[in-house]
Amino acid sequence: MAPLVILQTPGVPGADIEATAPQALVYGWMLQFLYAVAPYFLARWLLRDPDARLGGNWLSLVTVNAGGALIWASIFLVDMRSTLHGVAYLLLGVSLLAAAWQAGVITMAALRQAEAQEMQAVPQ
Repeated sequence: MAPLVILQTPGVPGADIEATAPQALVYGWMLQFLYAVAPYFLARWLLRDPDARLGGNWLSLVTVNAGGALIWASIFLVDMRSTLHGVAYLLLGVSLLAAAWQAGVITMAALRQAEAQEMQAVPQ
């Protein structure tokens, strides 16, 4: 796409691509990376789990990719740009909720584990 923008090819919305593409790249790539590594490091740190797994699930994967695709589509479908952006950010929000749920489950497990250890340490 970059050569078409640089050469100012007719019909290629160079300014729109330049303005919108970073959002699609950041949200599409960085969020997926965050969804994978955040639960991993959270489990390693809070649960001290040496066998921690990468995070993410099908819901977060599908919704983050659909959101990124709609942001890309909004570059070329100018008349629908606002609607596409709205739906894209809604999907990105759903993907974030799915990842936050996973992080919450890990945090709750760590709190239960800490509480159980405290109960064992308290003399009765």
